[in-house]
Amino acid sequence: MFFENKLKNILVTGPLAVDKAVYSSHYDPQNTRIRSVLEGIQNYVSIPAKVDFSFGCEVVDEVWPEGKIILFPLTRDEKNGIDVACTKAKKSELISTVMGEDGQHCGESRSRTNLGLLGSQFQLLQVLKRDRQTNHSNSNQQKTIINWENQYIQAILEAWSPNVEGSNAISKTILGDYNPGGKLPITFPRSVGLLELNFSYKPSSQLGQPSSEPNGTGKTSVVGELYPFGYGLSYTQFEYQNLNIFPETGRTQQQVQVSIEAINAGKVKRDAVVQLYFNDLVSSVNVYQLQLSRFECITLDRGRD
Repeated sequence: MFFENKLKNILVTGPLAVDKAVYSSHYDPQNTRIRSVLEGIQNYVSIPAKVDFSFGCEVVDEVWPEGKIILFPLTRDEKNGIDVACTKAKKSELISTVMGEDGQHCGESRSRTNLGLLGSQFQLLQVLKRDRQTNHSNSNQQKTIINWENQYIQAILEAWSPNVEGSNAISKTILGDYNPGGKLPITFPRSVGLLELNFSYKPSSQLGQPSSEPNGTGKTSVVGELYPFGYGLSYTQFEYQNLNIFPETGRTQQQVQVSIEAINAGKVKRDAVVQLYFNDLVSSVNVYQLQLSRFECITLDRGRD
């Protein structure tokens, strides 16, 4: 394994690390054998690495649903659970948090006033960030607001509802045996005030406020997406060069051919999702800012392909 030889102690924490009910919905096949993320990592990691577990906190706090709009002090049980996780984190080289939403608080007829982590999960994540290398597996069924996580957590793995093989995929990705190549099929906004921020949007929908001039109001607006449609990272780096467009100047309804050279500039083999977008600089109607024309998944060894 890519990382395991460097690890002696791994901590898995968070309520969804053991809650199997969140891994599938009532739309999925029933009576399937689902393995939790904790079980997946325990079964995947070999000696001498040790996998420890701490529940940390419940999905929601004791004052739910008022806790959605008011930040209440932690209860004694919540504080004790976070303290235990923090103590174990100090002894671990890798901390894997598994948090997000469960089926009782996300879905049809379960609207929310915010899209951040529920209950005291956010406080748990903040405490764990202080210790060693922390990665965060986000299990949810909708786009979420994860600005703080994006700023301070070393790695974020969007697991959605991971289903039967999800724990195996998460384990392999966390430990470096699988190099992720997926891209987002949705747009993640920076705040609920930006909803509905979907791909693709019109240019005027994301205008900011001027920061100067007589009518300037300063940089007070939060605009734009946190993660755009088509975004996704990998354990390797891809470079694109030698873009060719033929013909460079076309006519209405004329076919245009586009080619590009893709390079795996990293150290490991991986799939690259090459995406082609276009926009109209001049048009008779208000068009989308970007439109996806084509995409293709290709496997690239190190070097040129």
